[in-house]
Amino acid sequence: MMDYINAAFENIAICENFGWFVDLNYNILFKMNMTTGKISSVCALPYSNYQKNQYTRVTLCNKNLVLVPHNADKIIIYCIDKEQLIELPLERKYSDNGMLMNFSDAFVFENNIFFIPARYHAMARLDIDSNHIEYFTEGIDMILSDKSINVNRNILSGNYLFSDDCLYLPLWQRGKVLAVEIDSLNCSMIDFDDDEKGFSSICGTSDNLIISSKDSMTFYMMNKEDAVVQKYDLDKIQHGSVFGAAAIINSKGGYLIIPSKGVNIIWVDKNFENMKIVYKKDFTYLNDSEKYALNDYSYNGYTLSDEKMYVFSWRESELLVIDLSNYSIDKYSTKVEVNDCFLERNVMVRSHFSGKIVRENRNINLNYLIESL
Repeated sequence: MMDYINAAFENIAICENFGWFVDLNYNILFKMNMTTGKISSVCALPYSNYQKNQYTRVTLCNKNLVLVPHNADKIIIYCIDKEQLIELPLERKYSDNGMLMNFSDAFVFENNIFFIPARYHAMARLDIDSNHIEYFTEGIDMILSDKSINVNRNILSGNYLFSDDCLYLPLWQRGKVLAVEIDSLNCSMIDFDDDEKGFSSICGTSDNLIISSKDSMTFYMMNKEDAVVQKYDLDKIQHGSVFGAAAIINSKGGYLIIPSKGVNIIWVDKNFENMKIVYKKDFTYLNDSEKYALNDYSYNGYTLSDEKMYVFSWRESELLVIDLSNYSIDKYSTKVEVNDCFLERNVMVRSHFSGKIVRENRNINLNYLIESL
């Protein structure tokens, strides 16, 4: 019988020596002691339907954990000091296609949290003091005016850049970026490449915007002053990535690149000429027919906090903590001991262990669940 589960998550919020995250397979809020690496369950979360990935990312604001609703129809706020959950229902602004996929991430600005749509047909802004939610459709309407956009796929990538009082949001299906002025919420569209099928991640400097293709290790750099775009292609075989970058951040005069599906975390200089491997997994890439094997080597999102980058590595079930000053890496196992904890399993979700369907709609003892599968 198994006495642990492999926790999986997209990001981790750091607060007072604890890392807080929502598991992608179990509808559970967990916390990790960043000194000992010990993971414990905090609480089961309310669920909206039969889908997993109810909440995928956690954003910290004034010692409140704001849980980003992906396949859920409400925003959850967990007050760390009070150990209290607050539920805020969302208005229905999405396609009725069987999968919600409402939001991908959230951005904190002062006391407001801006929710970045995946397939939701509006941006949402939450005032953390009043718990009031406002909806803004201008930017999404601008994107959906292109009738060739598939509303049953993600509209935005979920990655973002905040710079010069503007929120830059890459489009998932086009070579464009939506720019949202943070005060007025006025929107405009920036064209990078009409032939590009979509973007995944973005970063910037005082002079440039840098953005990555979602399907390859292709990067674009746009000068903010004259809007001139340069294109750079990195060798996918040498750097062990074929599906694009999950993240690109400014680091050491260049850029640190986390692959979406791949084995190597790399650093590249500001001209995309000199590169080095910061972290490498054991994988031999032979030809394109093997590229989907890299799915097992994916990295799920990242968090920046106190000059450190936190990245979850799927196959190894571990959290990588990268010190951005010297690229030293600490590793934390994300295996969670079951013991006698009661965990609330998402309804009608394929088991992480056997592939069978779990049909229970109640709190269940996980030891019993594992034995019965």
